[in-house]
Amino acid sequence: MTRIVVFRALTVLMVLSATASAVPVHLRCEYLANPLGIDRAAPHLSWQSDDSERNWKQAAYDILVASSPDRLLTGNADVWDSGRKDSAESVDIAYAGPDLQSRRRYYWKIRAWDIAGHVSESLESAWWEMGILHPADWTAKWIAWKNPEDQADRKGIRWIWVKGQDALAAVPRRLRHFALISA
Repeated sequence: MTRIVVFRALTVLMVLSATASAVPVHLRCEYLANPLGIDRAAPHLSWQSDDSERNWKQAAYDILVASSPDRLLTGNADVWDSGRKDSAESVDIAYAGPDLQSRRRYYWKIRAWDIAGHVSESLESAWWEMGILHPADWTAKWIAWKNPEDQADRKGIRWIWVKGQDALAAVPRRLRHFALISA
């Protein structure tokens, strides 16, 4: 009786380990973990499998991209769903969804199938943030400090120059005489 219970327990563990295996891990965009400022219109995505089974092989994948982590969590890939692709590739897969927007963060995950048909989903959260993609997206304001006392400081300044000459057009290295006139 005890042997049967142990055998059944081992069988259940083997089935559970088989269905929980091959989880995609180390999700990367352009070979970086959660990168900022991606300037490529179609970034490349990569992942690894955590399966330690000998001769394990990925048979297919599905890339899901969403605009928020909540949507991704519920399986709502509102940006792009690659659909199941029968491929063992997991490196340098180009994004092939709608045009990405500048300065926007995208969240993604992977579903992977092994040759036995078991599917597993990435558990780690992954994202990438777009940089500025188009020249029209570049907007900025000059950063400058406006001194509130500037006008008051300049009121007391009196420039003295050679009579009848333009100070900006003066020939360099000429003799000039300056005098301080006190008021």
